[in-house]
Amino acid sequence: GKLLVSNLDFGVDDADVKELFADFGRIKKAVVHHDRSGCSMGTAEVIFDSRDNAVKAIKKYNNVPLDGRAMKIQMVSDGVLPSVASRLSQPRGGARIANTGQQGGHGRGSNPARGVRGTGRGGAGRGAKAAPPSKDDLDAEMDAYNARMET
Repeated sequence: GKLLVSNLDFGVDDADVKELFADFGRIKKAVVHHDRSGCSMGTAEVIFDSRDNAVKAIKKYNNVPLDGRAMKIQMVSDGVLPSVASRLSQPRGGARIANTGQQGGHGRGSNPARGVRGTGRGGAGRGAKAAPPSKDDLDAEMDAYNARMET
């Protein structure tokens, strides 16, 4: 039962997270995520010994304010954080508009050298679609990340 807790106040620390979620069962891990400079990112990971305990925590605390901020709690499945999983099928910055012949026939801009993502340059530019990584690749990447974070 792995949870991702977001929208946390930046003053919330590991001890606060452990104390808050301890009522639901044995916690294997409870950590607040920090950036490279040591500042809280406003998110935390909580791992329970059972999925049932994690579900109970979501039901009780999702959208409940902690230090004035409503916590957002998501179950993490298959070792892939929701933020990574959501990026697999969606382009950054929202949906792209197809080249409709507007703006001088060059899509988003007026510079013909730039072209439109995924077109021009032999079809192999920045926007070329690569095959998405497999579940095993993502699991291995997450395991390596977790191993680095535990040291």
